[in-house]
Amino acid sequence: MKKKIILGLVAVVAVAGGVAVLSAYEAHVINVTARIENALSVAVEHIDFGTVFPQEYLEFPLEIALSGSFLAEDRVDDVEYVIKQKPKPMPITAPTIDGVIDAGEWDEASVVTVANGKGTVSMMADTNYLYAAFDILDSTDARLGQNTSGNDQQGLNINPGPGPWGKPYDIVFQTGADACAFTTPVPDNPCVSSGLSDGWQTEWVINGTQVMSLPGDLETKTLFGGGRRVSEWKIPLASIAPEAGDELKIGGAANVDGTYNPYPVGLDWNDVNTFYVLLIPAYPDLCAYLSKTPDGTPDNDTGVPAFHDPGQVAIGRLAESEQDIIDNWIIDLNVPCFEGMCAQDWTHYGWELDPELESQIFGCDLWIEVTGISEWID
Repeated sequence: MKKKIILGLVAVVAVAGGVAVLSAYEAHVINVTARIENALSVAVEHIDFGTVFPQEYLEFPLEIALSGSFLAEDRVDDVEYVIKQKPKPMPITAPTIDGVIDAGEWDEASVVTVANGKGTVSMMADTNYLYAAFDILDSTDARLGQNTSGNDQQGLNINPGPGPWGKPYDIVFQTGADACAFTTPVPDNPCVSSGLSDGWQTEWVINGTQVMSLPGDLETKTLFGGGRRVSEWKIPLASIAPEAGDELKIGGAANVDGTYNPYPVGLDWNDVNTFYVLLIPAYPDLCAYLSKTPDGTPDNDTGVPAFHDPGQVAIGRLAESEQDIIDNWIIDLNVPCFEGMCAQDWTHYGWELDPELESQIFGCDLWIEVTGISEWID
């Protein structure tokens, strides 16, 4: 009998293997759904202390509570969270990407000179995009085959790595009349483009790997006229995800009729110190002067005093089982004084402000992040 069972099993496996590529005799569909809700409810979205003066002390209440959805869900009980802080991004006026440098449109940008007197590159960035405007001396459009040589390769490389030629970069974006502007073809490895952008073959490289499609929010436009080639670009920075106050190290080239024209002038691909440093604009920092004081009822939260290191975080916990469903924090602003102008009772030495910052708007973004959710224990 045992021998028959073994043979029978082998036969079944053989038959199943033989028909698997032909058909399926039975299928089950499992429908998976989930409603995603926030665990916390935060009553305040904006805190504006208005105009303040040195060594003033101001308070603003901040209520953090378990959300209605969380309280309605019987499975869960408590939430742990932190209050972090980050520099507040300063908004920029984004240009229109139309290949035309309108008056005032790039006034907020940094202007970088291209080698060999070929023109300039204007650049500015926020936490989402890098904007660049190439204003290059060139009267022949390689897209139309007007060049006698070269293909008007133009590009920018962001944040070089430790390898030769600064590779790998966080981002490489290049355009040219043909894909061989970017790579030299070898057997079994022809020149390959990531796609067309405004009629140019384009290379899009993230962390050293060429991506074979272009991001949907990429924008470029190039126009020729008056002996100039004007290209305006909007480059997504999602793969870098920079924060306000971060630096972008940028180098590139704007070639004309086969002539190599790097920027900034003096760029050495193997020396990070020769790249142009572009800052993501941020408001003067207010974070260090904000304290976060818990309500102490119950005593399960940890606050942070003013005049603190930016890495310090406040810690909170809410638990339905303990009837602790709301935390009433106080955000305190201890206004610093300007260096050389502090009162005699000033005790926070080293935290004085540069007098040149007087009358400027300071800012800070508070981030409330859930770090853990626990379930009921029967």
